[in-house]
Amino acid sequence: MFRCAPSCESAAVLAGGYGTTGDEVRIAIPATVLGLRPDSGLTALRAFTGPGDALSGTLTRFDEVALPDAVIPEALVRFRVLHHDEVVAEATSAPAAGRATALLQGPLAASSYEVEASLCLGSDCTPPRRVRTEV
Repeated sequence: MFRCAPSCESAAVLAGGYGTTGDEVRIAIPATVLGLRPDSGLTALRAFTGPGDALSGTLTRFDEVALPDAVIPEALVRFRVLHHDEVVAEATSAPAAGRATALLQGPLAASSYEVEASLCLGSDCTPPRRVRTEV
């Protein structure tokens, strides 16, 4: 990956492949490589493929695409405590160093509960994962 502003410098070596999902090139760009913070933006993105290497650059471009500007939404973890499928407590936490913690307040009677967690980027959330627990 190269960062061009205005001259281009190598920013990271990315993992990816061609042909593993059909006739397309796929790569993964870790957010840490981009140096982004929540609510920061990506602008003037371009992607292209072609033979070459980091030293000589691309020899021939096979294809190129300009991508739309985007804002990186804040990552949140939503927690809910359910008793017989009824929500009895909930909280939201921003993950830090790969972990999220939340203080769920309120009295819970001795019983069986399910704790549910979903990772959200903006309003898009993963399906919730549930764990049964006893109080």
